[in-house]
Amino acid sequence: MKLLTLILLISLIFISGCTITGFFVKDSCSNETMPALKDDCYVKLAANTTNMDICKKIKDQRTVHYCYTEIAKKTNNATICSLIENDPYWRDICFGSIAESTSDASLCFVIINENSKNKCFKTVALAKNDSELCKPITNITEKERCIYEIAKQTNNILICSLLSTQLNQDTCLYKIAKNTQNSTICALIKINQIEQRCLNITNSTNK
Repeated sequence: MKLLTLILLISLIFISGCTITGFFVKDSCSNETMPALKDDCYVKLAANTTNMDICKKIKDQRTVHYCYTEIAKKTNNATICSLIENDPYWRDICFGSIAESTSDASLCFVIINENSKNKCFKTVALAKNDSELCKPITNITEKERCIYEIAKQTNNILICSLLSTQLNQDTCLYKIAKNTQNSTICALIKINQIEQRCLNITNSTNK
């Protein structure tokens, strides 16, 4: 009797499309007639189950790469991104997403597209308040913004000196002086107009 009950239980498990271990997943997408919708269905199913084998059911190769990216993002597993070949678009998105979610700047170096790589470094740098991570950014404007934002977030006047122009350095010092209401910082400002504005705003607040 117990043996019969066990056999019936196992049969019900397979009929329902799942197992105790979760290795067997019911193919709920196979009845979809439109190829694009079927592929999209497989992407969602693969992401929900983190099952790489489901991605192999997808016909369109670029959608396969999208599928790998979704699983990689969900599991924070950059190794999966390495499976994406001859498709720099999805490969960059895959590595960039994980770099940003895990604050792992080493993954930014793998990104090919320059704008995507710069965005990756800036996002991780701001998340970690690490101005050193702004240095690999090739776009000067974005690099300056990265350094400025970290200086402002940390109220660290030494970071202001990393900015490339006197105007940017003095603006950075002014912002920190204003944030901290520390008028002594104003003396470090070289441009007279900014220094006077700094003194005015810090002294007026301290009165």
